[in-house]
Amino acid sequence: MGHHKVIETDQQPEPSLVPDPAPGQTSGATAQRCHQAGSDIKYYAVAADWVLARMDESGMDVKLLLLDACRDNPLGRSFTRALPRGLAVMETPQGALIAYATSPGKTASDGQGRNSPFTAQLLRELGSPGRDIEVTLKAVRAGVQQATQGQQIPWVASSMTGNFYVAR
Repeated sequence: MGHHKVIETDQQPEPSLVPDPAPGQTSGATAQRCHQAGSDIKYYAVAADWVLARMDESGMDVKLLLLDACRDNPLGRSFTRALPRGLAVMETPQGALIAYATSPGKTASDGQGRNSPFTAQLLRELGSPGRDIEVTLKAVRAGVQQATQGQQIPWVASSMTGNFYVAR
């Protein structure tokens, strides 16, 4: 998790996670190398589908992918094809849960301060013992909706059949 962009490019045709420095971060390796040019995507992007495929191939029964990402294009129009704004929707393999910071076709807010509204609410809710991850994510959704006056509504795609507890 963190500050990322999900984009599609001519060089990277699948939805990709591209590191973006956190608001106010002006030093460090990530801040110095993050998409200074369009060609940086080729070297720093991680295909989101690849992450899911690796988890699937590992044999894990439960696969969680929490995406605090928007789909604003940080590189300018010349670098990407004409794309709609908002998060790209991905296929969910068996036993996987993908939590998106906002609903399809929408962009997520970075918010004020260190964490986005999604990450801030996620950090508050994940430590609640005895709650299934899907119940926890409903509480995250409600908190983000309230914090953003309904402008951002987190979305979940799940093919999980059992319960998963982060904290017991």
